[in-house]
Amino acid sequence: MKKVFIVSKFNNVVRQVYDMLLSDFDVRLGSDKLYVIQGILDIEKPDLILVILNGFDSWHHNIFMKLNEVYPDIPVLCYGNVAEREPFEMHISTYGFHSMEPTSDSAVLNTTILEVLSASNSSEKADETSAQISAAMPPSEDNKTEGTKKTILLVDDEPVMLRAVRSLLQEKYKVLMSTSGTEALILLGKQIPDLIILDYNMPVCDGRQTLKMIREFEPARNIPVVFLTGIGDKAHVEMILKLNPAGYLLKPVNKKTLFNIIEEVLG
Repeated sequence: MKKVFIVSKFNNVVRQVYDMLLSDFDVRLGSDKLYVIQGILDIEKPDLILVILNGFDSWHHNIFMKLNEVYPDIPVLCYGNVAEREPFEMHISTYGFHSMEPTSDSAVLNTTILEVLSASNSSEKADETSAQISAAMPPSEDNKTEGTKKTILLVDDEPVMLRAVRSLLQEKYKVLMSTSGTEALILLGKQIPDLIILDYNMPVCDGRQTLKMIREFEPARNIPVVFLTGIGDKAHVEMILKLNPAGYLLKPVNKKTLFNIIEEVLG
């Protein structure tokens, strides 16, 4: 019997989902506290993590980051309506998590979980086969082109802005995205980009603090950083320039200006 681990705040929605799963899965009830989640996952590995979004708020972003960082091989299914998913949509899409609408039909829920598990197994097999084929064949022209693309990390707390800038860049550059300074540091621990485009006016950990953390992280300290800001008055711009960025961009981003700055910085 497949093991499903539920990450959630305990409420009536969780109780209903738990009851619907019991007949077909070995279900473990978790918590919305990160230390509890990690403690359970370190003891036993489930086949799937079911994140019930009802009751989640901005304080729960770190759960998604940690699941992707520490348990990337476990498929994650996010259970919630459009409004409940919206604050976490960037994490869901960036990390390749699955999602579904709430349902009162146990057959629909159980079938969706089985489909996610099947897709995960198929993906693992495909990755293994692809790796074997790639090792036996010389790189194609397309792969050579992909390998020569410069990598740009976008850091902005506004998902809409992230998606807008990514759409402008993704044809020419490999684009990584982060919705906070803390998450950006986690990504930098995995991959060093050629350029960082950093929102200056983020809550909690703003652009100034994020830049300081980047400069203190040895592998990333020399990465050029271009600030992105929605405030264009002289005093604000002068304050940004005192931090010695590689450049700055004003929101909304102009495509021509964006590419000009990137080409100037990257050469």
